[in-house]
Amino acid sequence: PFTKDDKPANLDKNNFNLFQGFQATLLDKEQVNKELIKPILKHWAIVLGNSDLNNFKYQLSYFHKIFKYPSQKTKVMMLFKSDKQQVGKGILLNKLIGELIFGNQIYKVNNGLSFINDRFNMDQSGALLHITEELSTIDDSYNSTFDKLKSLSCDDFLVVEPKFGTKFKIQNYSNYIFNTNNKFPVKIEAGDRRFAVFECDERFCGNYAYFNDLIKIINQETADHLYS
Repeated sequence: PFTKDDKPANLDKNNFNLFQGFQATLLDKEQVNKELIKPILKHWAIVLGNSDLNNFKYQLSYFHKIFKYPSQKTKVMMLFKSDKQQVGKGILLNKLIGELIFGNQIYKVNNGLSFINDRFNMDQSGALLHITEELSTIDDSYNSTFDKLKSLSCDDFLVVEPKFGTKFKIQNYSNYIFNTNNKFPVKIEAGDRRFAVFECDERFCGNYAYFNDLIKIINQETADHLYS
């Protein structure tokens, strides 16, 4: 994957590149309507950023790097956790960021970590973003899974095994994000720089009128302006 700012110097001209870019359209700077995306950014700052400006800046910078330089992996996995369900994490990460900005060709949504141990993993190839829901509370059986996860997040190559096919190696550009309502969902060791963990604000939980208004402005037009 590459953009006009990120065309690899060693791009092999003998390979046919299947990367079609992001779902969202990049608008000219003067076309961007900042008023249109202001409610989105406000929700993001409160819920995902937990009203902490450093959190908010980090999270936006995380996606900015992927949007502008998709061939450079972040090698950091972001985890968003809350005690309550339906606080407003998924509406931004899954719907707006995943579906409307990345697009379903390069965005994958997973339930739990079972996808990491799947033998036939062809669906992992070509994914720039994995968002995983419903992480369980960690136990001893998860240790080997997290070791694999850390390798996936940092390794530059991925071994792919299609069903009824032969294994082959591809370059790995995937980035990983997790949503959870459990208190101890991941194994993080002292000095581990591969996770960025954020506690989410739960103030909007159960506020259906608020979310109905938010849903109305989450569409492809808004995604294009936010991406730009």
